[in-house]
Amino acid sequence: ELRDEGAGFRAEKRPDLIQSDRREFRPVNVKIGPDGAIYVCDWYNPTIGHYQASYRDPKRDRTHGRIWRVESKSKPLVKRPKLEEMTTRQLLQQLDSPERLTRVNAKKRLFDLPTEAVVPLVDEWLDGLNSEAPNYAQRLYEASGLLAAHEVVRPDLIDVMIQLEEPRIRAIGARLIGRWSNGLDNPLALLRLTALDPHPRVRMETILACTHIPAPEAIEVAATALDLPRDRFIDYAFSLAVHALRPHWLAALNRGQLDFGGNQLRLRAVLDEDGSADTLSIVRRLAEEGDSEFLISLIRLGDASDLSFCFRVGLENPNVLHALLEAARVHGKKP
Repeated sequence: ELRDEGAGFRAEKRPDLIQSDRREFRPVNVKIGPDGAIYVCDWYNPTIGHYQASYRDPKRDRTHGRIWRVESKSKPLVKRPKLEEMTTRQLLQQLDSPERLTRVNAKKRLFDLPTEAVVPLVDEWLDGLNSEAPNYAQRLYEASGLLAAHEVVRPDLIDVMIQLEEPRIRAIGARLIGRWSNGLDNPLALLRLTALDPHPRVRMETILACTHIPAPEAIEVAATALDLPRDRFIDYAFSLAVHALRPHWLAALNRGQLDFGGNQLRLRAVLDEDGSADTLSIVRRLAEEGDSEFLISLIRLGDASDLSFCFRVGLENPNVLHALLEAARVHGKKP
């Protein structure tokens, strides 16, 4: 069972649904069918593995196997809709189905149809949505997926999604800004808003969306998301953004064209994550200007002579001294 955990998720193991004390029981795949039942593909073989037994081992069963169907005793099976016989408008109506598989298969059918036959009806469907309806957010999600699949940009839809109360829809809105950036007038202006969203998943999606925009300023927007609390998912996304956007921000930074809004912590986060010789000179310059935060970065990235400089100028700064101790303890680096 998946549960929210900050910007990401965590998985909790539930009790085994089906098990056997027979050695031959080898469940190798599980699917939920269109009828709502759970189907378990059972290889049913007493001998498995390629090192433990020869391919020619006579105990290998080459003829048997079985499919288990697990269904609820208290609920009827779902009646599968005949999607292949439905019109485009009828397929759109299936996006309201409570069955996830029905919605997924309906979207697959709608994706395979010509764009000019689908998109006008999607727009019409969106225009008729009631924002007070309980399934309004779900409908926006389904419609945005169809439009993205047909590569049709709708800026007005983005504006609605990133202001919705449901954070999952705001996160998808942020993701679409990146995917649709070529068709939006100012995608970075929108991402500056979502970068400070109260929900961490929206901020993570904002950081990743920035990687789709080949502009030096994109890394400034991504770093803005670090003003609010971080977690391991956001940190990993930011690492990806720093390295993906490096060809765009490094030259601009060397030319003095990026100032990160005067926020040195954002700049330091980028330089620390990059950690290369190309940015070490920038870290040295900033440290020599007396910023103690960059002294700590220099300790992390620099060589023995850099550590000597940090020791001399940071002798009365406990944070600098602690960083020097950690460099010696963890990396064996000393002034």
